[in-house]
Amino acid sequence: MPSPGPVAFLVFYLWIPISAILFSQKEPRKAGFIAVIWGTMWLPELVSFDLPILPAIDKHVLVGLCAFVGLYLTSKERRDRMRLLRGMQLFFFFFAVGNVGTAMTNPESFTYGGQLAWEGGPRFPVVNIEPLPKKEFIAMTIQDFFKYVMPMGAGQMLVQSRDDAIVFLKSFVFACLVYVPLMLWEGMMSPQLHRQVYGYYALNFAHNVRGDGYKPVIMMKSGLGVAMFEFVGLCGAITLARLKHKITPMIPAGLAALAILFALAVSRNVAVVVYAAAVIPVLWFMKARTQARIGLVLGLVFLSFPITRAKGWFPADEIVQFATEKVGPDRAASLAFRFDNENILLEHTQEKPWFGWGSYGRNRKYDPDTGQDISVTDGEWAIHYSVRGAVGAIGWFWLVGLPILWGARFIRRVHDPQDQLVLGAMVLTHAINAADLLPNSSFTIVPFVYAGCLTGYLQHLNRKYGKNARPVAATARGPAR
Repeated sequence: MPSPGPVAFLVFYLWIPISAILFSQKEPRKAGFIAVIWGTMWLPELVSFDLPILPAIDKHVLVGLCAFVGLYLTSKERRDRMRLLRGMQLFFFFFAVGNVGTAMTNPESFTYGGQLAWEGGPRFPVVNIEPLPKKEFIAMTIQDFFKYVMPMGAGQMLVQSRDDAIVFLKSFVFACLVYVPLMLWEGMMSPQLHRQVYGYYALNFAHNVRGDGYKPVIMMKSGLGVAMFEFVGLCGAITLARLKHKITPMIPAGLAALAILFALAVSRNVAVVVYAAAVIPVLWFMKARTQARIGLVLGLVFLSFPITRAKGWFPADEIVQFATEKVGPDRAASLAFRFDNENILLEHTQEKPWFGWGSYGRNRKYDPDTGQDISVTDGEWAIHYSVRGAVGAIGWFWLVGLPILWGARFIRRVHDPQDQLVLGAMVLTHAINAADLLPNSSFTIVPFVYAGCLTGYLQHLNRKYGKNARPVAATARGPAR
């Protein structure tokens, strides 16, 4: 495990006063975006600090915390419209109840390994799995507030009008453009920037080798995380091009989309390239309602996935066979490996289906003789289900999936074509982000911030077009500051 040095810790801790200065000098909307998105782009991975009672605060918690607190303290109107722990944020109560259940139903300890490696030979090491302390639910609940409520709340406070949504998309696309030359450099020269700046690799170097090239990582933990970050920017650039907006006075949105697409095409992330190939014609040619309907289908697949996987209804074998024919046996084997490990975790979690096994390695499967961990947790959903069980997992699926359903349903009430285009594109973009969390982990907090942005925009549209909407003249106040 690489060890962060003093430079990494210095930059990490400096982000707190930097964020404070941003909110004192800039309008809340701009300061909040820089705090959460640019912090995600540039802060070092694997750095964290622990405070009593509180969970470890790493890069992803820190940027969400800085953005949330800054927006909460500097903009009363945005804060009030967010509706903390109300409305869409009620998912948090499933987390809280589930955490109590998880802590109370995991008092057992387990011992694995210790058997002879062969007759007369040495013994395998003994692995002890400790019981979950009953007070652990306190730390788990605080952690959930930091990791999920704050990023979503920050997103809700960032986007509270169409102007906010346009500014958010422009800012995100510009951030992705900054990454483009760095992606091209690392794709040719190997992912070295994190090591050169902070003195260590954020992940095993071998994970980012693909064929005769490399996956760009920049300052993130995974090449896939960078690719999904750029994918969100690509969707935003296409949407802005269709709306005839420029990223800056000198950068047309169409040109930005081409630059990001080129960087993705050479990034050796096959899945994200497939996402891009599928989404470009949808965003450019199809009506906003059609985009929302496609997002709805993906959202329903996402929300029903745990049940269909547990019951054996999901066509995993057929998808692997299709992948073998279309993208090659190597990538199909990777997908099959993930499905196989999901089966191991699902079987293990069926012993504690309601509240899961908890963390500290309890949710993983071990060989009883060797003590070896025989599970691989790739999919974000599988991690949550095995740790939290069904009750806590409902909260996580609510956070990610319900904004998709709300947006796809509400778009029928939206009459302004530009409002429709922004909403349809955001629903589809977030739905693909959500679907990607089924086979893969979440390497950034962008999906949760984006869920908040979509929710905030829907709250604005509900005020404008909902059953209790006020007359247009009474609401034409411009973006909240």
